[in-house]
Amino acid sequence: MVGLNQAEIEKIVEASTRKAVEDTLTRIGVDISNPLRAQADFLALRELSAMLSDKEFQEDLAYLRRWRLSINNVQSKGAAAMIGIIVTGFAAIVLLGFRKWMGD
Repeated sequence: MVGLNQAEIEKIVEASTRKAVEDTLTRIGVDISNPLRAQADFLALRELSAMLSDKEFQEDLAYLRRWRLSINNVQSKGAAAMIGIIVTGFAAIVLLGFRKWMGD
């Protein structure tokens, strides 16, 4: 067995560590070829995390969701009302035609 000196051991450990870190970062989707871009991405994620954990921002999102759901509800009820008006109009035309046919 060949004996290794301290410098060789440190070089092997450093290369192994670098490879393990690069593999891990690559697997989680970090582009290691552009470290400045990766830092900017992490900064944006930190800012987004801070924004999403803000109680007021969460309340704003909840308000917007309630607003969207109420608009959807109004649209569906408006469509139902429009269908009701059309059906009522058609029924009135049929009834008037029937009355005229009957000579009333």
